[in-house]
Amino acid sequence: MSSSARLFLRVAAFCAAVTMVTAGGPGCAAPPQRLNAPPQGWSSRQAATREYYVYMTDNAMLAEMDVTDVHFTPHSAALNSLGARRLDRYAALLKESGGELKYDTQLTDAKLVEARLASVREYLTAAGADPAKLTVVRGPAGVDGMSAEEAIAARERLQGGKTDQEKTGSSSAGAGQGGY
Repeated sequence: MSSSARLFLRVAAFCAAVTMVTAGGPGCAAPPQRLNAPPQGWSSRQAATREYYVYMTDNAMLAEMDVTDVHFTPHSAALNSLGARRLDRYAALLKESGGELKYDTQLTDAKLVEARLASVREYLTAAGADPAKLTVVRGPAGVDGMSAEEAIAARERLQGGKTDQEKTGSSSAGAGQGGY
């Protein structure tokens, strides 16, 4: 190949590259839309099961009746967006009947705990819940439950005092026998 042909090919390649860049070539094109992307935002066409899902979620929230540290900004009494959404729903659910909402925490800072309890009370009152029908206290989520010792004792009573190994006749000495 002659030197003039090589020069011509170099100039042509350079011109093609410049044309592609200025004309929005392959490197500058917008990515294609995903066909399998989930819809974003709100739709007027709701799923048929939405009504049942909301009912079950509301029942679960009423069974729990709690907020936890995850609903607050760390080291602050300010609610985060998750806590605000949860309390908005509690306010709607508790407007009529009221109830006791518990704040489940392991914090030892009494001032922060009291500030968070007050923050929850104020938010629910501002959202329309009747403060006369609503109490906010520190306590465990949902039901009180039982300690590990009580659960072990109850299980042993149900099994007639025998452990799992004694009931099945296996020992824990061999691998794969009676254990995980």
